[in-house]
Amino acid sequence: MDVQSRAVLKGFLDLSSRHAAKQVGNVQGSRSTGRIHSLATFNKYVTALKQAGDWAREHAGLRHLKTFTPALAQQYLADRAAQGIGQKQLDTDRNALSFITGKDSMARERALTQSERHSRAYTSDQIRLVAARQNCAPTNCSPYSDPTKPELRDTEAGIRTVSSAGTASATS
Repeated sequence: MDVQSRAVLKGFLDLSSRHAAKQVGNVQGSRSTGRIHSLATFNKYVTALKQAGDWAREHAGLRHLKTFTPALAQQYLADRAAQGIGQKQLDTDRNALSFITGKDSMARERALTQSERHSRAYTSDQIRLVAARQNCAPTNCSPYSDPTKPELRDTEAGIRTVSSAGTASATS
């Protein structure tokens, strides 16, 4: 199915600029020109169509990708969603299949497991700690954080201490 996938998609390959293609075709307000403008996208779609073709051969006895129907494509996407495939991959599969079945011929299949979205921002406790260190003046902070006193700076081996003779030594 790899050869068929490449052959089907080669007709849609246009390595010119997407911007230039939109201006020539007077495509306003749309992200898609109906063409593939990137080799990376082309290769992703080839892989997706190969997997879809292998699935169709096994489940429906399909021998040619061009005979893929929108109903069969929707069934394939539902099967992929049931396997736990993520939303981004399902969208890639649907977009690749749309070059065979026609644009807007399939509904968007939702992934069963949505990726958990959580904030990567600092927690309130982390913000307080950072703010405390940034607002730290040498008079109210630990003596070991004073950059003007190199003899008191932290070292990788441990904290330096100053002996009564005035020499610095590292402790572990």
